[in-house]
Amino acid sequence: MAGTLAVLTAAALISGCDPVGATGGSDAGAGSTGPSTDPSRTAACTRFFGDADYHEAPAWRVLEGAAAITSTDDGPSDGSPATAVASGVETAFADAPEDTREAAADVATWLRTAPAPGEHADLDAFAVTWQGLAESCTPDSAAATWAAGHGQQGAKPAALVCAEVFTAPSTLSVFADREQVALHLTAIAGASPQAVPTSAATEVAEASDLLTAQSVAVDDPAVAAALREVRTPFQDALQGDLDSPGLHDPLTELGAACTAAGYDVPDPLAGTDPDPSDRGTA
Repeated sequence: MAGTLAVLTAAALISGCDPVGATGGSDAGAGSTGPSTDPSRTAACTRFFGDADYHEAPAWRVLEGAAAITSTDDGPSDGSPATAVASGVETAFADAPEDTREAAADVATWLRTAPAPGEHADLDAFAVTWQGLAESCTPDSAAATWAAGHGQQGAKPAALVCAEVFTAPSTLSVFADREQVALHLTAIAGASPQAVPTSAATEVAEASDLLTAQSVAVDDPAVAAALREVRTPFQDALQGDLDSPGLHDPLTELGAACTAAGYDVPDPLAGTDPDPSDRGTA
């Protein structure tokens, strides 16, 4: 993907973070000393970004909506769904300070205007507005802090990492769509044993980088170890070993580690394809 989004994503992988906080980050909150003293901003930002359990976070719905708009397969035929999401963003920040309301309004404006061009909508522009909203919510929200690239490595909440793997859409990550990271991982390396397609070299490298950064960023050793196990077949493939043992066990172990860390993952393989019989090297 060209333009701002590609630049943000590339910079994120170098620094250990990405535009939506899917991976690690830089030193927290340059110039900040802690949460803002405005309780209305804190309430709006934590509610919107889902702190601290990250279940049903409104932010995820906005990212999913942006991905749906730009989908080449099934983007919305009109602006109604996006308009509803846009109104939700404005409502979420209605009582926040003016600068945060303005940042939210920029996101809402993109959502209202993007359905017209549909798959040709400027996702780079969305990335910029999203970054602006996240910056406005730093450091009131841990998720916003990581989305803005200000998270401190080794201190990223395990619940946030787990949500980004199993729940959050991949809209502004290296995969750039509305599917979850876990689905992308199994599409490449399989839930069951399969050969990693030779045509997936770019995706293999991106997945390895993303899992590495998450394992470095997370504050829970068990989740970090499980992420490294999930990463193994991708690292092997980069070394030329394309025989993946599948991700069923590693993702199950990651789900268990996430649950133990406070983020319940009842079925970490939900939505994945357990039958790789139609796959193979390309």
